[in-house]
Amino acid sequence: MFGVHSQKQLFQERLGQALREHIPLWEKGDLDLGVATKTLRRWIDGSNSPNDGSMKAFLDAATHIREDFPRDAILEAYQATRNGKQYGSLEQDGLFGSDAYDRRFSEWCADATSDSSLMIFQNWMLYPMKFTDEFVRAVEIGATARMLLLHPKSDLVTMRYLTTDRSPFSFLAYLEDMPKIIRTLGLDTRRNFSLRFYEAVPPFAAYVVDDKMLIAPFWARHTTSEGPHLVMSRHSAFGRTAMEDVEFLWRISPELTMEAALATFADALKHRTREQFGER
Repeated sequence: MFGVHSQKQLFQERLGQALREHIPLWEKGDLDLGVATKTLRRWIDGSNSPNDGSMKAFLDAATHIREDFPRDAILEAYQATRNGKQYGSLEQDGLFGSDAYDRRFSEWCADATSDSSLMIFQNWMLYPMKFTDEFVRAVEIGATARMLLLHPKSDLVTMRYLTTDRSPFSFLAYLEDMPKIIRTLGLDTRRNFSLRFYEAVPPFAAYVVDDKMLIAPFWARHTTSEGPHLVMSRHSAFGRTAMEDVEFLWRISPELTMEAALATFADALKHRTREQFGER
C-alpha cells in the first residue's frame, strides 16, 4: 500500500503527465484552467496541495478544454492523498511566526476562491498587526472569512502579558488600531467577513484556509510570533480535533454585528487604559 508521500508523488506525476499530454501549452497562461498557472506548478512540484473546491474548478475547466482529459484518474490520485490514515499531518519544522503568517498563510489566501473558507483564531493580532493583502483579496472575491479573538477585557490578557513580560502599551495600540484597520480595508462592509470574541483559556493560534492549517501553541514565556508553527491538514487526526475546538468556541461566542464588534475594541481600550495591567 502506498504511504502518504508515495500517494502525493503519484498525484503529482499523474497531474504533470496529463497536462503535458493533453494541454501541452498550459504553462503559457493563456487558457482558463480554473486555477492560476502558478498554483498548478505548486501542485506538481509538491510545494502546495489542492483543496476540494480548487480541484473541482481545475478538473471542470480541463475537461472543458479537452473532453478526453483523464479527469477520473487525476481525481482518484487526489482523493488517495486524503483518505483515512494515508493522509498525514503534513507537519513542517522551522516555520516561525511572521514567516508562517506572512508567507504560508498568504500563499494559501492567494489560492483561495469565492467558495473558500478562511479562519483566524488568535489571542489578538499584534504581530504583524495587519491583514495581509492576499487575505483581503480573498474576502473581496467572496471567500467566507471568520476571525475569533480572545475578548480584550478578559483577565487572561493580563496573565499573558505578565508571563511573557511584554509592554502593555502594544496591546493598547492593538485596541486602538484594529477597528481603524478593519474600516480602512473596508472589511466592515463585507457580509462574508465576521468577527467574534471568545472567553475561554486559549489553547492555540490557528490560521485556516479550506483544508490547510497553521497551528502554534501559546507558550508560557514566548509569544506565538517567536515560536514555530505546525502545518497540517484539518482532515488529519490533530487537525480535526483542533477544528472541533475552534468551531465549538465560535458557536458559543456571541454573534455580533460588525459595529458592535468594533465597539468592543473601543470599550476595552477605556478599560485597559484605566487598569494599565496592574501598573507593573
